[in-house]
Order: sequence, then structure tokens, then C-alpha cells
Amino acid sequence: CPYWQEVLSVAGIDAGTARRMGRIKTRFLGTRQLYLKSKALAEGSMAPDLAEYRDTLERLYLALARVSGAEVIVDASKTPNTLALLAGMTGLRPAVLHLVRDPRAVAFSWFYNQKTRGPDAAAGLMARHNPVRSTLSWASRNRMVERLAAERGLPCLRLRYEDFARDPEAELDRIFAHLGMARPGMDGSETESHSVRGNAVRFSEAPMTIRPDERWRDEMPAMMQRLVTLSAGRSLRKYGYGAKEGG
Repeated sequence: CPYWQEVLSVAGIDAGTARRMGRIKTRFLGTRQLYLKSKALAEGSMAPDLAEYRDTLERLYLALARVSGAEVIVDASKTPNTLALLAGMTGLRPAVLHLVRDPRAVAFSWFYNQKTRGPDAAAGLMARHNPVRSTLSWASRNRMVERLAAERGLPCLRLRYEDFARDPEAELDRIFAHLGMARPGMDGSETESHSVRGNAVRFSEAPMTIRPDERWRDEMPAMMQRLVTLSAGRSLRKYGYGAKEGG
């Protein structure tokens, strides 16, 4: 991809560096390290390899800004450890968009939906997770995002999936206000994409309709709903989801 070739060239990242960063990411930023490393990451007390990863990532972001000319870069990795790294970068001004969804819908999606990794089913399926496991991960990750944002003084806006799906225009206004930016006009013609990873729906060229997916209400077994509700604990109501009715 010529776009990414230019970005990597500006950032000074060659194939060998990229492979080394991949190994460092696996070692320090995987799910198993999530809870052990977040405090050290937030405080800046990190191993030399991880410091190199942070500095390389910062060069990548700055190169993206230069090549694209964009005011805002959206990091969609969704991991608290990456947020801790972003908070330690001197050349960036991170702002947090804390996206949450009813944990019962999350558990239902991870357990039942077979999401493809590529443009067709032959590319394989994403992992499916036990509902209790996915809910405990949901609760802990949300707590860590809030804690890291508070400890590092990062502006943080909470966005509920359900609110965005029901009124995307109003929620987009909130997001741009959070960034201190005027909302640009969008006519749906912005189709160019250089994405590397994500939901297979991004390959579709057909117009998309934004609407809430609430199949879990009718299709999720009652026992599973109760297990997820218990596993979510107080976070359920904290984010505005009733124990019985949902969002």
C-alpha cells in the first residue's frame, strides 16, 4: 500500500523494526500482561524494550499526522495498556473516548456471532468467549480505562453504544465538542480506506444503516443473562444499564 509505505518511511520504520515491535507487543501488551503492567506503564517505569515500543509508536502517529494532514488520529486498539503508553508520549495530546455497551449484548456477541477476519468466510473466524469471561474482562477493562484517564488527567468522554446507535448525529456532536473541534460536513463520499484490521463489514461498498442490535434481549438464554448480570456487578448500573431492562 503506497500510503502505508510513505507513513513508515517518514516514521523511519523498516520491516525489521516492525517485526521487533510485534515481538515486544506480544511480550508486554497482551491480555495476560494487562493487569500486571498497567501501573508501571502509567508511571513511566518500563523496560527498555517497551520504552522503544512507545517511542516507535509515537513516531508512527506523528508520521500519520504528517502524511494525512489530519488533526485527529483515532487509535481503535481499545486496550488500557496502549492508553497508558499514549499518556506518556510528549508529542501527542491524547483524549479518551470511552465506549461502553451493555455487557449482556457484549457477551451475546462474543459467544454467538461468528465474525470473519477478512472479506470472506474462508479467512477464518474470530475467537468465541465464555460469557462470564467476556463480562469480567469488560468490567476490568472499563475500570482500568477510567483509572488511567483520571490518574493522567486525560479528558475522557463516555459514549454508550446504544445512545450512538439510536441518535448518531447527537453523539457525533458530543464527540467533536469533546475534542474542541467544529464538526466537519460529511456527505458519505469518504470511501478511501487503508485499514489493516477490523470487522469484515469494512469491505462492503454498500450504504450502511446505523441501528441498535439488540437481539440479545430475545435470543440470549435467561440463565446466561443472569450470569452476565451477576458478573458485571455494580458496573451495570454505573453505565446506565438496568439489571432487567438493559440500556
